[in-house]
Amino acid sequence: MAHGPPIFHEFLAKLRAGVEPSDFDAMSRLALEIHPPDLSRDRIFQDLPTGGAGHPQLDVLVCPRKRCARVGAPPASGADPVCPVFAEALPRRPARRRSANGTGRTAALRDQLNTIAAEPALRSTGTVVLALIAVLAGAAGAGLIAQALGGGLERLWLTDSRVLGALTSRRTRQWTTADEDFRAALVAAGKAKIADSEDAKALATRAVELNAARNQIALVTPSHPFWLGDRIGAVDARAIDTYQLDLVSAWPRLWLVVPDATRTELAAARMALSSATRVGAWGLGYVVVGIWWWPAAVAGVVAIGTAWWRGRTAGQALAELLESTVDLYGRQLADALGIACLGPLTCEVGDEITRTLRKRT
Repeated sequence: MAHGPPIFHEFLAKLRAGVEPSDFDAMSRLALEIHPPDLSRDRIFQDLPTGGAGHPQLDVLVCPRKRCARVGAPPASGADPVCPVFAEALPRRPARRRSANGTGRTAALRDQLNTIAAEPALRSTGTVVLALIAVLAGAAGAGLIAQALGGGLERLWLTDSRVLGALTSRRTRQWTTADEDFRAALVAAGKAKIADSEDAKALATRAVELNAARNQIALVTPSHPFWLGDRIGAVDARAIDTYQLDLVSAWPRLWLVVPDATRTELAAARMALSSATRVGAWGLGYVVVGIWWWPAAVAGVVAIGTAWWRGRTAGQALAELLESTVDLYGRQLADALGIACLGPLTCEVGDEITRTLRKRT
């Protein structure tokens, strides 16, 4: 470089030798005054010429040592210029459209909003009020959509539709295999105990583990494509198996005889399940927005995962409360119907309750 103060030449020598000068920031500002040809003075990515039809130029000239963020357009013909700071050719790199305050679609959206905000009509009080009403209406509409989608997601989790029969069959095969393994282990443990074998305890432990593994799939033979549907459905199946009580017919009457505290607990568990499905619905909405803004997709995936975990937890709690209500208040239901029940609820009493409530249907 033929011009510039002597200290500047010393600065350049240090840079070329790979030494970081202590006064780098001050000398950088001086370097911008004696900037390489064909590069912008500003230390930001600049809008570059386009190659036609709105497509950005494919290559730009950049700093050979990556010490600054200035870029420039390559010459139309001839060799690329040499950086007089490092005395090296300016390399070409693929261009990315950027601006001083953002990139890509985010910057385009920001620029569009700034343009809209600059309109004189948008500075009036009436326009601001209308905009506020529109925002509130949009928020309310989004809430209603999320609630509707949450209801649909809940029905999907609880469905026993044959459309998803392949999933139900898969769960049934898994459960059947696990049940067979458990029963075989239970028989082996029983034989070992009778024979007073040394491995009787280990076999019994194995049977307990296999029983837990089977119950993780479902408590009864699966009849739904998803775990949550089988867990809630198991309450009715187990009530029939244990008490011969048809819970579909008995539940509305049972609800009327339980204490208020029990109703409150049941309602809270039910609302927790609905809340989980709404979170899942919001997650689906975020994923859709993620088509235009990727952080929303990340938030959506997290929300869907949270909804799945919360849905399983809430469904388990609700099923336990429903079954506990039958166990604890089945006798009160029998008394309210005038059916004698001197001790715990039995199959005979449960069958009579069922026949009474079904009214021969």
